[in-house]
This record gives sequence, structure tokens and C-alpha cells, in this order.
Amino acid sequence: MRRNHSKLLLDLTRNGMSMYQIAEQIGVHFTTIYEWRRGHHKPNEQNRAKLNKFYKEYWEEQEEMNTQAQTTNENETVVYLDSRLVAEMADKKHKDLLRDIKQYSLG
Repeated sequence: MRRNHSKLLLDLTRNGMSMYQIAEQIGVHFTTIYEWRRGHHKPNEQNRAKLNKFYKEYWEEQEEMNTQAQTTNENETVVYLDSRLVAEMADKKHKDLLRDIKQYSLG
């Protein structure tokens, strides 16, 4: 299947992944990701496969986390919220929410 890798990368970055994190996951330099995202270069076959695999696994993980909405026990109800869902509810970008949480926990 052909994919537009710049759109795929844009999708990941809009959902809180940094270009550095993506690069680290697939084993390339972050400037390479930047060039792919801008459409200046295209990934070779091996890197396309790594990027597609990472993208698929990322969204499968997000879907799994979202389906774990609620677990009920005899005495309590535990609600699981994905940080991306919280960011959406707070009308914030995911990366900004994570930054705020980190600052709060350090502060």
C-alpha cells in the first residue's frame, strides 16, 4: 500500500509525537524525519517499512488504550483515561499537556 509519508508523519506529530521520538523509534536522525515530513526527501524501502510498522503499532496501542475505558471491581470502579483523550477534553495539544504535567510534578 502506498502512503504519503509526509502526511503520516504530520499525523503522528499532531498527536503528540515529536520528530525526535519518531526518529528514535525507527532508527534515523531527527533531521531525516524533518526532511521526509516536509516532502524534501522520501524514505528508502527499509525505512518506509519501519515507519509503516511504527505508525501501525502506535495507532493499535492508542486504540487498545481507548477501549480500556472502564474496569469494575466489587468495591470500586477504575476509569482509565488515555493522555490524548485528556488533552482533547482539555482542548490542549497532547505535547502541551505532557509538558504541563511534567512541570506540575517537578514544581
